[in-house]
Amino acid sequence: MSPSWGTLSEPERARRRRRFALDVAADALVAREAPPEGVRPPRFDQIYEAARDPRAALTEPLAAALAADDRARTAFEALLRDGAVCWFPVAAAAASPTGLDAREESGFRIWLRPSSAGADQVYVLIRDREERDVRPMAIIALPPAGPPVCAPLPEDIDGVYQLIEREDSPLVRAIRDPASKVALR
Repeated sequence: MSPSWGTLSEPERARRRRRFALDVAADALVAREAPPEGVRPPRFDQIYEAARDPRAALTEPLAAALAADDRARTAFEALLRDGAVCWFPVAAAAASPTGLDAREESGFRIWLRPSSAGADQVYVLIRDREERDVRPMAIIALPPAGPPVCAPLPEDIDGVYQLIEREDSPLVRAIRDPASKVALR
């Protein structure tokens, strides 16, 4: 198992960034399939920033490019997983017909609750059961098909982050889907 990104020294991080950039460039040179018409393959610096910087926005063009390019998506997922405050893999538990209502991993819990304000509103609640020095700033969901979905997290209240989403929003659908992966970064 490789060491986590946070435990590496800065020279080692720089060496691994260069190596990864070279690997991505080599893969692009020998790629057998061209990307779909009108979708530009993302650059490594774009993938890296979207996966590692909690303040970076996952733009729609980049999300679409990640959905269209399996190699870029694999690189994004690996970077995201290595740098995440918490990583929720594919759910092993059976889901109800409407999907999962909760996910738990490494002291974090994500659960969905209907809002009393509107029938189509859902609270996405994220609880940190441990007091950590590093707090998550965003949630990113990777559905099995389609682009990644990102939402910034508000300030926590007593260790709970609360988002209000529509029942049919891409984020809620991804959290409910047992085949989705979720990261807090």
